[in-house]
Amino acid sequence: MTKSIFTPKRLAISGLLVGLGILGSYISVPMPGLGSTIAFDSLPGFFGALFLSPALGGLIGAIGHLMTALLHGFPQGLPSHMLVMVFMGIACASFGYFYPKQRILGVVVAFLINGPITLFLASWLTYVMKVTPTMMFLFYLLLLPLSIAALANILLAAGLFEAIGKRLP
Repeated sequence: MTKSIFTPKRLAISGLLVGLGILGSYISVPMPGLGSTIAFDSLPGFFGALFLSPALGGLIGAIGHLMTALLHGFPQGLPSHMLVMVFMGIACASFGYFYPKQRILGVVVAFLINGPITLFLASWLTYVMKVTPTMMFLFYLLLLPLSIAALANILLAAGLFEAIGKRLP
C-alpha cells in the first residue's frame, strides 16, 4: 500500500499555510495606477513544498496567488491570473522537487518559473486580451519588482525550512 500525501495532518497544515498565504497577500508591492498582485502570498507555498510535499506546496502556492488576485480585483484580467496561478503551482512544486536534491538549482528553477517565464506569458496574454498597449509593456514594468519579490519569497521559505522545518514533527 502506498503512503498518501493527503493525510488529515498534512491537509490541516496545508489549510493553515493557505491562510498564511492569504495574509501574505496583504503584504504587496504597490504599483500606482496598475494595481498589483506582487506579494508574499507564495512564501507558504514554497515552504509547504519542502515541508509537506511538492504537490501540496504547488496547490498552496496556486491558491495563494488566486486569493491575492481576488483581493486585488484581478488587475490584469481573470485569464491572466489563472495562467499565473497555474505557473505559481508549478514553481512551488518544482522548488519542492529540486531543492532537496540541489539547493541552488531549486532556487534558480523556482525563480525562473515564478519570475520571468510566467511574467512573459502573462504579458503576452494581457496583450492578446487588449489589456496592455504592447506585449512587453507589462513585462518591463513588473520585471524588477516581481523578481525581487519572487526571490524574497523563495529565499525566506528556504530559510524558514532550514531553521524550523526540519525540527517540526
